Amino acid sequence: MVGEAFTGVTFIRNAVAVVIPFAIDPWMRAMTLTNMFIICAVVSFLISLLFVPLLIWGKRMRVATAAKYYKMLEEQKSL
Repeated sequence: MVGEAFTGVTFIRNAVAVVIPFAIDPWMRAMTLTNMFIICAVVSFLISLLFVPLLIWGKRMRVATAAKYYKMLEEQKSL
C-alpha cells in the first residue's frame, strides 16, 4: 500500500507543480499582484481548515473504510 500511496502523492504534487508556472503569468496579468496574493491566502486558509472536519469525523471515516483497506492489503499479499 505504501508504494501506491507514494506514487499517487508524487503524481498529484508534480501535476500541480507543472500547472502552476503556466497559470501564474496570465493570472497576474489579469489582476494586480496584491489581489492575486489575497486570493492565494484565502484559498490556502480554506484548505488549511480541512483539519476541522477530519478532527470531527476522521475516526468515523477510518472505521468505515477499514474493511476495504484490509481487503486491499490481502490482495497485495496474494500478488
